[in-house]
Amino acid sequence: GGGSQGCFGLGGNTMKYRLGNECDAYTEFGYTKSVAKSGGVNYLATIWVNAYAPNSDFGDNKLGIVKAYVEAQGLDFLNGGTAWIGKRFYYRPDIHMLDLQYINMNGTGAGLDRIPAGPGKFSYAFFKDNDVKVPLPNGGVNTKSAVRQNFIFGEIPVNENGTLDLAATYIIGEGKDDVITGKRNNGWQLSAFHRQGKVFGGGNTFGVQYGVGP
Repeated sequence: GGGSQGCFGLGGNTMKYRLGNECDAYTEFGYTKSVAKSGGVNYLATIWVNAYAPNSDFGDNKLGIVKAYVEAQGLDFLNGGTAWIGKRFYYRPDIHMLDLQYINMNGTGAGLDRIPAGPGKFSYAFFKDNDVKVPLPNGGVNTKSAVRQNFIFGEIPVNENGTLDLAATYIIGEGKDDVITGKRNNGWQLSAFHRQGKVFGGGNTFGVQYGVGP
């Protein structure tokens, strides 16, 4: 009827679901290229950008770099595993209809991925994002980002068409102690996800998570 665009959602629920009724706009695209191959090892470079607008028009919004990393796949000393370094999306399974990532390990760092170990595959990643300056009335204070280490032992077959992932995170706060508690802002989490395939033509994930701190 010529009116403004409407955004529909459930009352009391901040999630809009993916029903085509979003009023914002998002795009994400990039490129991955094999830059070299040697001795059975494939070296890949990835660059990925995105843009977001709170309405349907991107206007003059700038592109942001969300992935910029290199990786070496099929390393003999990792029993066929992968080594990588840079900024990337990392282990982040989601409930897609809600656009909700119930665990998200994205960041800038380095790691070793999918190293065969017993019945499953082991991955380790070390992340340290940029330090930031928190704006305050007196001009602001510099804060150091925490160091985050992620451990994943996954793809463990536990039943027919079913696998188990075990994930752990350990966060070490840096810089000054908390001015209120006097403690460092450390934290950790443990997660377990069982993924069952071939469920009514799709799949099912059941997870248990527990975390302390940031």
